[in-house]
This record gives sequence, structure tokens and C-alpha cells, in this order.
Amino acid sequence: EVLYQIEVDPGDSICATYTPAATIDGVLYVLDDCEDFAGSACVTGAVPRLRDPDGVPDSGDETPNGAPEEVTLTNATANPIVYYLVLDQKPRYSCASGALSITDGVCP
Repeated sequence: EVLYQIEVDPGDSICATYTPAATIDGVLYVLDDCEDFAGSACVTGAVPRLRDPDGVPDSGDETPNGAPEEVTLTNATANPIVYYLVLDQKPRYSCASGALSITDGVCP
């Protein structure tokens, strides 16, 4: 896991995109408490889901290896908000590289 701290100004939105190595299934989620790795402070996460032929979403994160994970963070308050972006990967304990990009605005 890699943890990044980011501050979103009042009224702003940012798009965070994590693109893992081609052999890795990336995981991106957002906390609002740096010390909460149990997940109770999880604000959001990137969990794209593929659909079965019957149109019903499968459970769990089933993006192909190397596929980007992205989340939009919007601050609708009057004060800056600090978020913690957590980048993880499956299989567990792998040490492959990846890239995080942050852009202004909502994710496409």
C-alpha cells in the first residue's frame, strides 16, 4: 500500500487516477482519517464492475489487470478538506509499479 495526502479546496473537485502495472489489479480508495486502515473512515473507492451477460453487476472489483481505477473528490464545504488516497494492489504482497495522476475537475 502507498498512502498520499491531498487537500481539496472549497468548491473544487479533483480526479485521482491510479494506473497499475499491466500484471496487477489496482485498488484505489479514499480515507478522511490517516490512521484508519480498518476502513471505517473510507470516503469512497474505485470499484468499477463488469456486467454479466444478463446485465446484472458482478460483486467485487473485476477490472482487468492494468486497468485504471479512478475517483472524483468534491469539496462542497466552506473549508479545505484533507483526504488520504490509498493505492493498493492484488495479488497481495506484489511490488509492481504504477502511476497516480491528479487532475482538476471531475473524472470523465
